[in-house]
Amino acid sequence: MSETDWKIELFPYGEIWAERIDFSIGGHDFLMVFTPMSEISDEDTLAQKSEDVGFNIPENSYDVKFDRAENFESGDFYAPSSSKINLKQLNRLGLIIKQIIEFHYSLKNTEVYFAGAENLRLARYYDRLVRTYAGQLQFEVVARLGEEGLDYAIRTPKYKNKRKKDRRHEEDQRGL
Repeated sequence: MSETDWKIELFPYGEIWAERIDFSIGGHDFLMVFTPMSEISDEDTLAQKSEDVGFNIPENSYDVKFDRAENFESGDFYAPSSSKINLKQLNRLGLIIKQIIEFHYSLKNTEVYFAGAENLRLARYYDRLVRTYAGQLQFEVVARLGEEGLDYAIRTPKYKNKRKKDRRHEEDQRGL
């Protein structure tokens, strides 16, 4: 499946609705899942998360995860696979993760993404992706959040532009 073939599939996961994009690298099947924060968090949780990240979480925010398709289908999330990917495939994986987030952002105008690493090794990989791609995407990343330092908050240009417009509107209203 090429990048031009990516489709967002809406699917139920229990009582939650999420979006799924499948892709393959060298015969290894992966997926990314985007879940609206409003589907997985109540107001108190969102308020706590806002305090943790240091900014208000807008309605158009998503939790994003990726895993091997076999783990997702079996319910054994983030389990290591017996088949390893090589360095070239790992680099390709990072590029595709970036491209899928960019694709999702272009369709949904997401303001904030949240991601969490399953372990420290994966957090180091995410740190490398942040160093490599955040500037290209003009995303601002708040890294190493949460009790274990494995969570990330990613503000997109849509967040920054909307907040500027909101502030200008408030200033205009006060000036009337």
